[in-house]
Amino acid sequence: MKHEFDISVPADHPALPGHFPGQPIVPGVVLLELAIEAAQRALAVHVRTIASAKFTSPLAPDVPCRMIVRRRDDGRIEARCIEGLRTIMTAVLEIEG
Repeated sequence: MKHEFDISVPADHPALPGHFPGQPIVPGVVLLELAIEAAQRALAVHVRTIASAKFTSPLAPDVPCRMIVRRRDDGRIEARCIEGLRTIMTAVLEIEG
């Protein structure tokens, strides 16, 4: 079963200054943090580590997007961040237990 969360990173987020001046984009680490929070909240798990992450398209601040998390058959968590038809990020999270 997948769980979906609508998210948006505000333009005043503390990670944005310097990333990149004049044309800010949301840092990958912020998206990973949101993926971990979504997985822990939706699936009641504790994320141990990030097995893989791929960033395929930039995300601007204040742009609404959707974080989708689901438990895979191998026990890992798959996370995807999408905006419209664009995939912003995919990640595989390892959990404890």
